[in-house]
Order: sequence, then structure tokens, then C-alpha cells
Amino acid sequence: EAQSKSREKLEKQQRPWEAQQRCLNIIIGEFEKSRANADGYDPNQTVYAIEKDVGIWTLPRQLADASVYQRQPENGIVIEGWLYKKSSARISINTWSRRWFIVDETSIYYLKREGMMGGAFSNSSPERVKVCDIVLCTVRDVQPKGDLGNRFCFEIMSANNRPFLLQACGPQDQELWVNSIRKCIEKNLGKTYAENNDVPLTQRASSSSTSTPQW
Repeated sequence: EAQSKSREKLEKQQRPWEAQQRCLNIIIGEFEKSRANADGYDPNQTVYAIEKDVGIWTLPRQLADASVYQRQPENGIVIEGWLYKKSSARISINTWSRRWFIVDETSIYYLKREGMMGGAFSNSSPERVKVCDIVLCTVRDVQPKGDLGNRFCFEIMSANNRPFLLQACGPQDQELWVNSIRKCIEKNLGKTYAENNDVPLTQRASSSSTSTPQW
């Protein structure tokens, strides 16, 4: 019986890894096709078009979906994950820092810990740094200027804070982050408008009947 339980446990753990292996094999196969067709390469084809044909940017999401470790998001969190944050310091050894960003229904945060190496967390609790309130910010895509290393960037701007230039791990992640933040902004603005205009009908009628007409 113990051997049977161990076998069942192993099979449950093995299935996600087999799914990940299939994802990797598909991507490797697409790379092999691209290499075989190298003689017919179109010089006018963009790097992004080649990456899209190969499907390289679908790999992280597929691997995450097939992972043994599935973290359940907390209530109220719209989106969270790793992003690269551009340093605002004029003199900085590391221009980009890997940080875990969190967008909830009201604010945007990132986690910071003193002495973080490569964006990895140690055993100590990280500090939650507030970027801005959702209702006070805007987000826009940033087009790369000839440097492939600056692709997949977007910027969060707010009236009371400096702009935050962030880089996602691919075009799909960039689109997901930007759209999630925009939808959250729209939802908050709609809620604020509804609250400001939520005047009871009896109060409106009383106000209109007692007001002095303007001729």
C-alpha cells in the first residue's frame, strides 16, 4: 500500500514536468524549422516577427501553467509578478532591478528588500513600497529606440511621483500588465464618478422644488 501511494505521488508530480517538456520540445522544434529555413530569410522581417513565428514568448506562460508549484493569488489582487524597474539614480551600478510588483484594486506596489541579489528574496520579510494610487495614475507603452534590450517597456506616471519605467518579460506580459492597469483605472474612475453622482431622487426633487427659478 505504501508503495502504491508513493507511485501515485510520483505520477502526480511527473505529469506537470512532462507537460513542461512538451512545451520545450515544441519551441525547440520551431527553432529547428527556422534554422532549416535560414537560406530563405527575409532581411526585412523584424526580430519580433521571427520570435512570434517561433513562439518563444509563449514559453514562460506555458511553463508556469504546467508548473508543479501553483501560487493562489490573494483576494483583491488584480495582477502580480516580476518586472524590471529602471533606476532613477544618476549613478547606479545596476540600471535595471528585478522587483515583484503587485497591482490591487486601489494601488500599485513593489516588494523591496535590502541586499537583494538578482531580485531573489531571502528569509526576511520584504518591504512593500507604494508606487501610486490607481485612480491618480496613467500607463503607456514605451516604444524601443533601436535598442533591442529596451523592448517590452511601459511607464507608470502619476501627478505626485516620478515616472516608473518598467520592463516585462515579453510582449504578452507587457500587454497583460498594461491592460490590467488600464482596466483597474477605468473601474476606479467609474466607481468614483458613480459615488459623486449618487444623490437620492427625493433629495433631487426637494432641491429642485425649493430653488429659485432663473428667468
